[in-house]
Amino acid sequence: MDNLLEIIILANLVVILGYFADKGAEKVYNFLKKHYRQIRIKDIIGRVEDNNKNLKIHSLDRLEDFYEPENIYILKNRKKLFVDFPKDLKGQLASSEIPMVFRQDISLDESSGFKDLEEETGIENLSQLIEKHRRIAANLFIDKFKKGLISSNILRSGILDFDFGPRYDSYDRWVLGVSSRLNLEFFKTDYFTNMVFKSIYQELCRKNHPISKVKDPSSIKKYRTFLTSFRINTFLIVNSRRGDKIVFGKGSRNSKYPKDKCKWRTTMDKFLMPTEHHRNNMSILNYLYRGLDEHLGLKKNYQDYVMEEKFYDLFLDRENFELGITSTIKFNRKFSNILTGKDPSEASNLKLDEVRLVPFNRKALGEFMRENKDKLTTSCLYALNMVSARNLILPPEISLNREANELYYFIG
Repeated sequence: MDNLLEIIILANLVVILGYFADKGAEKVYNFLKKHYRQIRIKDIIGRVEDNNKNLKIHSLDRLEDFYEPENIYILKNRKKLFVDFPKDLKGQLASSEIPMVFRQDISLDESSGFKDLEEETGIENLSQLIEKHRRIAANLFIDKFKKGLISSNILRSGILDFDFGPRYDSYDRWVLGVSSRLNLEFFKTDYFTNMVFKSIYQELCRKNHPISKVKDPSSIKKYRTFLTSFRINTFLIVNSRRGDKIVFGKGSRNSKYPKDKCKWRTTMDKFLMPTEHHRNNMSILNYLYRGLDEHLGLKKNYQDYVMEEKFYDLFLDRENFELGITSTIKFNRKFSNILTGKDPSEASNLKLDEVRLVPFNRKALGEFMRENKDKLTTSCLYALNMVSARNLILPPEISLNREANELYYFIG
């Protein structure tokens, strides 16, 4: 009897120890899996960044992980920067159905001149450049107005300041329960002011001015007066039984940006407006969802299908000296019926003429890119590179060497 009892106790002990050993092995496996995933992502991002140099887009904050929406803080302030339209040219806009609103000259220090910007940027003749390019931008504005490309001088948000909290990777998120933070602070400006400073920037670049070579955040902040817009580049990803699909949008024929007309781009490529960050309940998600409504004509009930939202890279577009951030929204498979049932071209006020769902894998992306060679915007290519990397997909135009193939096979 005693022997039987000992055997039963021993058997139970073996079962209990085996259970905990199995749980321990599972934890070790999960840890190694996440660690190797980080290695893969880091490797792909390194390859992608070399390719991004050709796109004239520079990553300022390259996370192997991602930002939670609630950890992107939009800070409020009252600063403004406006350049008024030349008075002698305003008459050429008199036929506008909606009164064209321009704002009097005001600088970030609330003065009516721009001497503070000369001191901040070190560009001694900036006031003279503003006067020169005020007229250049005005003539371009009038030309776009007459072609029906613009109907108002819409407000925009410029970047006053940005900074990063502590950097964490997915291991920290998984083990410590912490994640990375991003702070964004905006000033109020408008479309015409944006045109003026972009025109000045192009002249400075032609003269090989230091602004054309800045890379680090502190140098970029020195020229914050040129950061008169902030954009978000978002890809929709739709879950399906046969694998995820990524959604491309084709720019509207009525776009006021000639380079983007009828070109494939991210599902949403939107500029932030002051009305979107001066509300008490403002979050980056409000901004995101409003953009989807504008681009695809979707109403808020589609949010019931959202699985996750992720934000990745704060970037500098060197072509226009413009800051932006990449992101994705993933929807469940029910959402694909809503998306494929919509035809953006039927509504003239939408910013897309067509949407295309492409299987989110290297082979299908390669076919789509070959089919649409030279028909993808640079911002779309950049966002695709960075989003693909986080999903362990090496972009089609980047070769995979033998060592990488072996590594991917071993840990895949």
